[in-house]
Amino acid sequence: MPARKNSTILSAENVKLNSRKLLFCDQPKNPPQVILKRDGNSISSIEVRCSCGEQILLDCVYEEENITVVSPT
Repeated sequence: MPARKNSTILSAENVKLNSRKLLFCDQPKNPPQVILKRDGNSISSIEVRCSCGEQILLDCVYEEENITVVSPT
């Protein structure tokens, strides 16, 4: 995957997971799509597509020694 110009890499200490639902826009008839792109057991990127047409691509970069595989619930 090509590098992005204005990307920021977050360390694992700066990322917190929670189970709250997020409202991306105020159009509940068309919920946002979250697409996980995988490379084996790892997620390589997360694409969020809002019903308003906005798209966000999050590239996932892992340090080799700190990879943790989380099973979906």
